[in-house]
Amino acid sequence: MTAARNHVAAVAAVISAAFAAAGLLLPSLLRAAGATPLRALTVVAAAMLACGAGTLPRLAGLLPSEAVHGFFYDGAVLLVVCLLLAFEGLLLLAARPCRRDAEPASAVGAIRAALFLFMLAEELSRSFLPLYARELYTPVPGLSETLMMGLPIGLFMLLVAVFTPFAGAWADRFGCRRTLLLGTLPAVAGFAGTAMAGSLAELLLWRSACALGYAVMFIGAQGFVARHTPADRRARGMA
Repeated sequence: MTAARNHVAAVAAVISAAFAAAGLLLPSLLRAAGATPLRALTVVAAAMLACGAGTLPRLAGLLPSEAVHGFFYDGAVLLVVCLLLAFEGLLLLAARPCRRDAEPASAVGAIRAALFLFMLAEELSRSFLPLYARELYTPVPGLSETLMMGLPIGLFMLLVAVFTPFAGAWADRFGCRRTLLLGTLPAVAGFAGTAMAGSLAELLLWRSACALGYAVMFIGAQGFVARHTPADRRARGMA
């Protein structure tokens, strides 16, 4: 199993190095590859196919038969995440500095990295949040453990819907840039508080702060894109 992990890590390192070389030697090519979501996913899929062709046959011989399927599923997910992270990081390095007189496409591209990192920070916790809530659970009359495990995610989605109209009003009043910056404050506080929560009530409180930050950031980003893209390219900018 250790040899298999080392083999996957080596292959991932080689692919990341190839991305890095392409980003440093041909930054315009990398920007063109990430111009649309479809192109970006195509690049990552090509890297996945290249990795699979050279890795799967050897891993099948290194792993016990009962561990092959589970390892491949977990390894494929982790590899996709790592490739997307490497791709987005290299796009950030290859991006042109954003100036006040920059083209609308450049202005929208400049916000991509910040929004990607914010969304990634929020979504990373989604998979283990119910288990975290179960560790903090204490019996509440009339509320089952299963319900309380899903409550942090359900409350988050509800409050995002509640806060979104207010975030739109704030974006109109303060501007998209200030709204984006203001949205990071409750989000960061919510992330830190979630990590240090000592009870389920505290966890729900800090997840509410994350919901406020998420709504404000999302609406601020949408307003920024709407103001910096022509009407015929607005859907692409949103994507």
